[in-house]
Order: sequence, then C-alpha cells, then structure tokens
Amino acid sequence: MKIAFTGSHGVGKTTVVNILKELLKDEKIVTLESTTRKVLSWDVIDDSSPTFQLICIFLRRGWMLENKDADFVISERWALDELAYQYYQCQGTADIKVWDAYGVCKNEVEWELDNYWDTIYYIPVTDREVEDDGIRPTDKQYQRDIDAEISKRIDFLIGRGYNIKVVPQVLDEIKEFFQEEIKKWNK
Repeated sequence: MKIAFTGSHGVGKTTVVNILKELLKDEKIVTLESTTRKVLSWDVIDDSSPTFQLICIFLRRGWMLENKDADFVISERWALDELAYQYYQCQGTADIKVWDAYGVCKNEVEWELDNYWDTIYYIPVTDREVEDDGIRPTDKQYQRDIDAEISKRIDFLIGRGYNIKVVPQVLDEIKEFFQEEIKKWNK
C-alpha cells in the first residue's frame, strides 16, 4: 500500500502520519521523510529558487522507487504539494524558469497518480494558527492560498476518478477514520 498525504504547511500531516503509523505498528512501513526539510538542510538552495520544488520532487521520486516493493510506503507529501507552491511562485512573474518548473511539477503529479500512489489523503486548512516549522511562512493567508490551489486540483482529480480522500479535521476523529480505512485495505 502506497499512501501520500497532501495539504498546505501546518495542517497536521506529520501528526496524521504518526497516528497512521501507530495503527500499523505491526506492519513493515517505510516513511518518506520531508524532502523540503532535507533539501533545505543541504544549505545550498532556498525555497524561493525556481527549481526548489523540482529538487524536492526528484529526491522523493528516488525514495519512492527505492521502496516500491515495501509493504507500506507513507509520504507526508506528494507532487501536488510542490505544484501548489510552484504555482504560487508563478503569480506575477514571466520568469520562464519558474513556469518551466511548474510544467514539470504538473507532469510529476500525473506520473505519481498513474504509477505510484494507491491512495492520497487530503488534510484541509483549519482556523488553527500556523505553527512555525522554520520552513514556510506562518502567514495564515499564505497557508490558505496554498490550500485553495491544492483543494481546486483535488476536486478536479477526484472528478477524474482518482482515489483521494479528505481526512477529518478533528483530531479525535482521525484515529477512527484510519481504523476504518485499514479495514478497507485489508479486504
């Protein structure tokens, strides 16, 4: 089972991944770490670079392919997240590098949907404050803008028949939600 989570920064993807891992504690799980944090730790590029999102995508793609035969692969992000952040960078610019990177992100979204992920879980933005993770701005409007882009594309992809589900926003309901999901996976 290959599972990806999507949503703007600060919506609780790491928390939800940890809840799911606890429910699957008897399974062999490979968790793909945050490519954003990994790339920024290299200290050679910042997230405003026109190619930052591409570096994140291709790093995760390598990890995905290395672990394609694992029982469970869980990722806190997938290419749609990078696409949303790249689209945000495209606003108000004619920089061809930024737009070319956006095109590559779009292609990767389709490749991942068609070739890798079994299910994608979307975690929408809530009214809760954005926690400072040291990576993305804590500006609530920025978080909402990214979420709006992700949500718009999620709706489109669901309409095309892709297996994308919305995770409850109440923490107490998340565990129950995934207990039911696991039952469906085991059928």
